[in-house]
Amino acid sequence: MTKRKSKKVLHSHFALFTVAFGVFSAMALVFMAAEATALAVSTPFLENNVLQLPEGKSTQFTIVLQNADENDVQAKLGYSSDSNIARIIDYKESYILPAKSVDTKLTFNITAPENAEIGDVSEVRFTVSPAQAQEGGTIAMLVGISKNFKVIIIRDPIKFYLNY
Repeated sequence: MTKRKSKKVLHSHFALFTVAFGVFSAMALVFMAAEATALAVSTPFLENNVLQLPEGKSTQFTIVLQNADENDVQAKLGYSSDSNIARIIDYKESYILPAKSVDTKLTFNITAPENAEIGDVSEVRFTVSPAQAQEGGTIAMLVGISKNFKVIIIRDPIKFYLNY
């Protein structure tokens, strides 16, 4: 065999290996995804991901947990916020999401700190994840959904302000 034919054979073997590896990888991902929990989180729309909160006021921010799985799923919620501006109403260590449910609501109570000034910005972060890892063959997967939004303190539109 000449060097030129040898290189062509080598390139065709490499191309065949690359295609086979790609097909195998895609099939493995499909099988692993079939075992994963179909957990989703829906949040209200916030322009620029910012919640505007008048000084001295409180508001509620509700997220909705969804379970597209055929079985009930136990989910955990972890959250934190700057200045402890947010708290979950009726917080639990875990929540049971019924099979095929789209309406498990969790509500944050967001309160402007007493010492907050107009323009102050805080961040609220939360993660929702299955309470236990889902078995996917020999690989245990623990997936979660993390989201965050900013809270900015604004002037209370009901108050009268004197600028002098």
